[in-house]
Amino acid sequence: MWAKHVGCSSADVTVFGDNLNDVGMFLAAGRKVAVANAHPEILDMADDIVQSNEEDGVAAFIEASMKANKP
Repeated sequence: MWAKHVGCSSADVTVFGDNLNDVGMFLAAGRKVAVANAHPEILDMADDIVQSNEEDGVAAFIEASMKANKP
């Protein structure tokens, strides 16, 4: 719903998750990122695995993505 609202496809959306409550979100998104200490089912579904939440894996992923996408 959010992707449609902002005018993009859900295939263009990156999501982050760590537990079974994130399965629906993972099924809908184009890119799925799990933290290293995520539930095994989430790890299996992930396109990318980043450092654990204790190691700020999501923040590191976002920072790296922002640097890579600078013009």
